[in-house]
Amino acid sequence: MRSAPRPDDFIAVNSFGMGARAGEFKAARSDPRGWLLSQISTSKTLMIKDANLSSTTDILSDYLQTAAMRQAARKSTGASLARSNPKRHPARRDMNRTYQTEVQARTRQAILTPVSFAERWVRFWSNHFSVSGRSPLLRGIVGAYAREAIRPNIFGNFKDLLSAAVLHPAMLIYLNNDQSIGPNSRTGVRLGKSYNENLAREVLELHTLGIGSGYAIDDIITFAKALTGWSVSRRAAKPDIFGQAYFNPAAHEPGSKTLMGYKFANSGKDQAPNILNWLAAQPATAKFIAHKLVRHFVSPKAPPDLISQLERSFLETNGDLSALARTLILSDLSWSENKWAYKDPQDFIISVGRAVPDSTLWDDTEIAGDLGQPPFLAPSPKGWPATGESLVTAEYIMRRLSWLRGAISESPNWINAAFIIEEALGGHISGDLRRAAHSQLTRGDALRMVMMSPEFLRR
Repeated sequence: MRSAPRPDDFIAVNSFGMGARAGEFKAARSDPRGWLLSQISTSKTLMIKDANLSSTTDILSDYLQTAAMRQAARKSTGASLARSNPKRHPARRDMNRTYQTEVQARTRQAILTPVSFAERWVRFWSNHFSVSGRSPLLRGIVGAYAREAIRPNIFGNFKDLLSAAVLHPAMLIYLNNDQSIGPNSRTGVRLGKSYNENLAREVLELHTLGIGSGYAIDDIITFAKALTGWSVSRRAAKPDIFGQAYFNPAAHEPGSKTLMGYKFANSGKDQAPNILNWLAAQPATAKFIAHKLVRHFVSPKAPPDLISQLERSFLETNGDLSALARTLILSDLSWSENKWAYKDPQDFIISVGRAVPDSTLWDDTEIAGDLGQPPFLAPSPKGWPATGESLVTAEYIMRRLSWLRGAISESPNWINAAFIIEEALGGHISGDLRRAAHSQLTRGDALRMVMMSPEFLRR
């Protein structure tokens, strides 16, 4: 990591944004903060428009119906379900195709968007409320989850974003709340089933208060009971809710709930949302969110004074995320304390795509996985690390170089090292790199040298 101050236009385009497209350094240079502020909006610019994308409800309905028909067909022939080949499972194939389409659409959006700060803001919150498509069912809906729960809410109110994410079918399935049943509910008593703590634990630990904020195991259990009844309908006999998140009162643990000394009335369907709203307003949540934002956008060694500024903004505006973004951008500390961070694989691919006009790098849906970071497939509910240092190894650097060789070979001949230096890096490179890039290297070698330089690999 380098401690020398960086030019403000470089910070705006690369630390706050996703890398420069041609002309963006010129647009950002005269007023970097204003350039970023202009991107804070509830505009439909953030929405991914692709006729090939479907809703979570449609995807889940198709998957569940296909799986049910296949199971019925196998039972009628007496074939063993245990011996079936998962790769031949039509429902799973459909989910894999849906996943590939979502990855393409998301990558294309990031490469082509004129509002790359807003896109990075989307990705921050998508990672904060991470759902991983590690199972066939989830693989098909993780993209729709980000489009439906995250994108529409990133510049709205945190409590709305929290509820949209936590009560979305993808999150309910991912953290097993769709199978969580109150032990004293009608269904729990009849079936002898009980609650699952996963969603409650992760909401407290990863989405709101954070570890060490004062909650105990009893609070996790209480919250888990409040969340019982929130599930995903898999019954085709009820087409009005089939494939959707819904509240089943028969599976909800009855009674009032006391969380961290605060009592929530026995309000059935409203109980869990009321707790989510309460969590969204807590000072510990403000501090946790502020710290995480600063680590991502400014420095892994988050300046305490900047964290305090964001905390105040969060609390004074009742979690207004557009106000929070403005506070982050307008604080002098966001610029004076901004430090280098290595681009993770997805950042690297997107910044290459943005640097090379007319590229169609989104067509390759496997490359981010080859580089160590498959989209929508984070290893745990914690999501991906804030920066890409863990994937800057000799092996992954060689993989980046190998991929870059192919990507550059398909670019127009007029794109050369001088173009990348000025348009993607704003001319902010070392003298040594500039001299080397203008030496007797081939066009391809000079491009690879610039795009594998520390200046390009860091954001």
